Amino acid sequence: MKDKQNLIVITNSAVMFNQLAHRDNITMYFLGGRFDTRIQATVGDDVLAQLSKYSPNKLIIGMDGVDPVAGLTAFDHINDQIITRKMISQARQRILVVDDSKIGKVAFTHIADLSLFDILITNYNPEKEHILEEIRNLGVKVITV
Repeated sequence: MKDKQNLIVITNSAVMFNQLAHRDNITMYFLGGRFDTRIQATVGDDVLAQLSKYSPNKLIIGMDGVDPVAGLTAFDHINDQIITRKMISQARQRILVVDDSKIGKVAFTHIADLSLFDILITNYNPEKEHILEEIRNLGVKVITV
């Protein structure tokens, strides 16, 4: 993202904000709300209200578990799950980025169906190829690097 020009980033993540805020080519929108120190992000109704004003072109998100049947799953706190679902519903294109350890894994809470996503980007692991094929069959473009 550092080479993209005129990029607008909307986030509730303090980590993401701190990594990108100093870049001249990026305009940052940091969603306000109650700060949850455990997840290093803002949560709550204020975040949801702000988020509903935006229609981002792309959502790039990670997840704790990605499974063709269980979908996207997470260990996150309930407030963060609501925000994640809102982000998914607002975006025009949804891109999931996870390492191969998340493929085939099912975490505690269901976040969304995998078929809602357009692209999955992951590192190549031949042992996960059968799961990636199931994901492709859901209509998700899989990119391995």
